[in-house]
Amino acid sequence: MHLLTLPFTTDKLRELDGDEAITEAGRLADEAIFAVVGQLADCILGRPAFGDNDRVAWLRAQAELSEGEQHQALREWHLVKIRICCAADLDATGDVLNAYRYGAAWDQIAEAAGLTVQQVKDCWGAYWLRWHRQLA
Repeated sequence: MHLLTLPFTTDKLRELDGDEAITEAGRLADEAIFAVVGQLADCILGRPAFGDNDRVAWLRAQAELSEGEQHQALREWHLVKIRICCAADLDATGDVLNAYRYGAAWDQIAEAAGLTVQQVKDCWGAYWLRWHRQLA
């Protein structure tokens, strides 16, 4: 597996001072974490990594799947990402919302997060309602 090193350059940080540099570094760290969590989930699910020769063929095959099959693959990916985020004490909100969007039930999300269904609804239910309203 080839993990992405940094999905950006750090040259801009040298040009910034104090708080601006810290703020930009935090944003860049978020980008890197997001990219690596997705790649780790791909690895766990046995999917070709970025840079692997098989990746393009795999992506083309994914595009040929039915919408339901695509949603199932995305649901599985987001559920694995939830597990990774919870194991690393990272915010899993985006993956929870996407897992639910692609058909994961609250009990599946709860299992992935290591929580009860009620805890999941208490933690992320309001986010889902707000996000769902924005999509409508």
